[in-house]
Amino acid sequence: KKKKKKNTSLKLILKLTISILKIISKATYYLLRDYGFLAEAILLGLGVLGLCNTLLFFSIHLTFYMVETSKDLQNVLRSVTLNGRSLLLTAIFGVVLIYMMAIWAFVRFRDLYATEDGAERCENLLHCTVSTLLVICEGDIGGILNSDRVDIEFILFRLGYFAIIITIMLNIIFGIILDTFGELRSTKAEIEDDIQNKCFICSIDRYTFERYTAGFEVHVKTEHNMWQYLFFMVHLSNKDVNDFTGPESYVSDCIARKDITWFPINQAITLREHHRLEKEAQDEVINAVQSTKKHTKDLASQLSKMQIEFTTQLTKIQNQINSLKSGHVDESIRGSRTNQETNK
Repeated sequence: KKKKKKNTSLKLILKLTISILKIISKATYYLLRDYGFLAEAILLGLGVLGLCNTLLFFSIHLTFYMVETSKDLQNVLRSVTLNGRSLLLTAIFGVVLIYMMAIWAFVRFRDLYATEDGAERCENLLHCTVSTLLVICEGDIGGILNSDRVDIEFILFRLGYFAIIITIMLNIIFGIILDTFGELRSTKAEIEDDIQNKCFICSIDRYTFERYTAGFEVHVKTEHNMWQYLFFMVHLSNKDVNDFTGPESYVSDCIARKDITWFPINQAITLREHHRLEKEAQDEVINAVQSTKKHTKDLASQLSKMQIEFTTQLTKIQNQINSLKSGHVDESIRGSRTNQETNK
C-alpha cells in the first residue's frame, strides 16, 4: 500500500510538472511572439547594459524607445526595410560600379590617391576600392585626388564617377525609399479613414447613417458594436457544441470555414425604412420608364399606321390626278381633230 501511494504521488508530481512545463512553454512562445513584450525586454536589456557597461547603450535605449513609441518613425524604418531586396540589389550594383571605377583608378591614377602629407590611399586594389567607396561621404572624388590634371581621361573619370555614382545611383536609392514612404503614408491614411468613417461590421459609410439615422456613433456603439460580435464568437468557442441553437450552429460553422457571410454586410436595421423607401422610389422609376416605353411603342405603331394610310391616300390622289390629266389630253386631241375636219 505504501508503494502504491508513493507511485501514485510520483505520478501526480510528474503530471503536475509536465503541465507546468507545458504552461511555461506556451507562455514563452506567446511572449516571444508579442512585439510589445520583446520591445520592453530589449529596452530593459539596454538600460541594464548602460548602467553596467557604458553610457553608449543609453543613446541606443533612447533611439529604440522613440521608434517603439512613434508610428511615424516606424513607417520611416519600414520605408527602408519594406523594399529591402530592391535597395540591396541597387546597392550591390552600385558597389560593382565603384569597383570598376577603382580598377580604372588603380591602373591609371594610382599615384594621385595620396593625402597632402604624402600618405598613400591606393596601395593595392582593395585599398583603392575602399578609398573610392568612401568618396560618397565627401561628394566628389576630386576631394581625395591630389592633382590638378585637366587631360581628357582624368576629366572623364571624375565626371563619370560624379554622374553615375553620386548623382544617379544615390538618387535611385533615395527615390525607392521616398516612394515606399509615400505609399506607406497613403495606406495609413486610407486605413485611418476606413476606421473612422465606415462601420467595421456592415461597411456602410458614416454619411449614410448621419443622413438617415440617429448618427454614425450611435450605430457603431449600439447596433453594430464590434466588441459584442467578438464576445459572441468567444461565447461560441467556450460553449458546448451540443448546446448550440440553430443560429449559433450556423455562425459556428461559418467561423470554422472562415466565412464572413453571417455578418450583416451592407445591411442595418435602422436603414430598413430608408432601403424600403429607396426601393419604392426605384420601383416607381422603373414603372415610369416601362410605361413611357410602352406609350412610346404605341405612338410609334400609330405613327406607322398613319404613315401607311397617308401613303395610300397620296397614291390614290396621284392616280386620280394622272387619270384627270389623261382625260383632258384625250378631249383636246378629239377637239383638234374635229376642228381639222370642219376646216376641210
